[in-house]
Amino acid sequence: MKNDRDGASHVAPVSPRSGFSQIATIAENAGDSPPAGLARHTYALTLLGGLRVNSHTDLPANAALKIAAFVTLYGPTSRSRIAGQLWPEVGQGRALGNLRSGLWKMRRTHPGLVAAAHDEVILGQDVAVDVRRISALIAELLESTSPYVPAGADALLTAGELLPEWDDDWVVVERQRLENLRLAALDELARRYLAARRETHALRTCDVALSLDPLRETALDLAIRALLAQGNLAAAHDIYARFARALHDELGVRPGRQLWASLSAAVAARDAEPMAEERSL
Repeated sequence: MKNDRDGASHVAPVSPRSGFSQIATIAENAGDSPPAGLARHTYALTLLGGLRVNSHTDLPANAALKIAAFVTLYGPTSRSRIAGQLWPEVGQGRALGNLRSGLWKMRRTHPGLVAAAHDEVILGQDVAVDVRRISALIAELLESTSPYVPAGADALLTAGELLPEWDDDWVVVERQRLENLRLAALDELARRYLAARRETHALRTCDVALSLDPLRETALDLAIRALLAQGNLAAAHDIYARFARALHDELGVRPGRQLWASLSAAVAARDAEPMAEERSL
């Protein structure tokens, strides 16, 4: 088995993925400044893997914290839109009343976490948000032309699901959007590891992508390429065979030709080596 080798080589730039603009908005707007004169407080707001504010875990999805989560994901938002999204089952007047009550409770329990500026509600300035960090990492991978692995790339492998216990429509939409973009970023990260001849890192990245989407052909193709680069032909053939069975059982289709082409080329190259040695004798 070959060991990973350090180094880097250029990889082709990646074109923007569908839905990237929303994630960029999260990264840009999560720290918008509060109105002048508002007391400054420092918070760590966690939405990945569950809602947490600072060290407090398993917080209930009450109205106040839902407001904070909404403006984190969607940026500065009008009161009417927030009220309509958080309380769609009641009339606009009552929904706005619920919003006012939630903001009042927020000022008492978490002053400075959100701020109301005119008709908009925004996230406080001194709030560190895990979604913002992951979004920035995704942006760097999908938009940058650099061939190098960005700092802190491991965070992409360990990030949890967005508010997994929440079933609000506005959360479900963003959860799926973020997961799709994270998968695309994991593919790109694996490509960069392969280009740098760091096959073990590439395999670890592919494992995470396949745990999120077991039928993702791009991730499997990258895993096969990493195994072949290590000289592990049998392992590459094994994961291809297991993937082909799963794909047939779930969807009744075969893997794409690219997957088999990579394996076939490796087998042909291996079989040609003894013949070349014999001719040289």
